[in-house]
Amino acid sequence: FPGEKEITNELITAVIDDGKGNIWIGTDNKGIYISYHQDGKGYERLSKEVDNPFSLPNNHICCFYKDHSDIMWVGTSKLGATFTSLHNVTFETCRLPQQEDVSCLVEDKDGNLWVGTVEGGLNKKSKGSDEFIHYTFDQNNPTSISNNSIRGILIDSENHLWAYTW
Repeated sequence: FPGEKEITNELITAVIDDGKGNIWIGTDNKGIYISYHQDGKGYERLSKEVDNPFSLPNNHICCFYKDHSDIMWVGTSKLGATFTSLHNVTFETCRLPQQEDVSCLVEDKDGNLWVGTVEGGLNKKSKGSDEFIHYTFDQNNPTSISNNSIRGILIDSENHLWAYTW
């Protein structure tokens, strides 16, 4: 890939194909590299820019998820989830109730975004809303989630959410 020499010594934390022939590569401390395969443009590095509110909020990338509207969601360390259109890459950050590391992101069939965190529980952003509902473990509630560290989330064919923990 065109940026191979630059990224060789980086810890890669997440990889996703954006559906347009481009590979997004998340790193531990250098932000995101996008390898453009379709147009021969090469690659681009996206990172936190102190004076730019539309840049990444953090250079530690934990995970990616592309939703049905061609929005790329990026989970970061300690600064929540950020998102951008694939057509115009400028980031907007969602502040979660608990600003833990975002470990996973997924969209259910109703268009709701689910965000799993390390030690911060599970968060749901309903379609059309900017607010998150926060779910945490409660030992006195047998219907609460089983642990506040969410490792991954699966939406099955019947739109049931399965969260696995560590």
